[in-house]
Amino acid sequence: MRQTATKWILLAVISALAVAAQARNFTWSTPLIMWGDALSKAQDKARPHQNYGAALFNDWLKSGHIPEGDVLSQIRGTYEALTPGGKKIWDEAKAHFIRALEIEPRYATAALALGKQYLQELDFDRALTFLLPVAENGGQARAEAYYSLSIVLLAQKKYEMLCRALGKSYSLGNKHAWYGYQKCLYHDMGGDLSGSQWAVWRWKPN
Repeated sequence: MRQTATKWILLAVISALAVAAQARNFTWSTPLIMWGDALSKAQDKARPHQNYGAALFNDWLKSGHIPEGDVLSQIRGTYEALTPGGKKIWDEAKAHFIRALEIEPRYATAALALGKQYLQELDFDRALTFLLPVAENGGQARAEAYYSLSIVLLAQKKYEMLCRALGKSYSLGNKHAWYGYQKCLYHDMGGDLSGSQWAVWRWKPN
């Protein structure tokens, strides 16, 4: 009788553990669900806001369409092509990046994410407000900040500064900067930086 009771207790414990594991696996099934759960438990922490915003943004990127064309056309077209649902996700992600920075003003990853959103909205002044400090002091985020900064400088036709930003991005390990940086090396050999040679440079959002 005692052995039978022990078996039932063990079965109950195993079943409870299995249910708990299943619930945990669901919580961790996607970054959006995982960070949504973390955010629900820590509204006053910067990291859950940043990572939940990033998960929203990345899910939108995966389901969206980046138009063909040069880098500026791609950026402009991506934002302009937002559906009402996409715009809602875009704004929600932005709100979480802003909240992360309110909690932790020096949070480089959130500042970079917000700067890239303003870049895609073609709000270059606001983009620079967030990208420049990250490029200068943003640790591991510096390479991507310099790359995004180079796109602002391309739009402004500040080619010499653009080349410096691309060179910094590439030297910090961002392989996406290489194609644009080749144009700058061509300039060092006497080529012209202005003109249509930038038209085949493609945007790499991630």
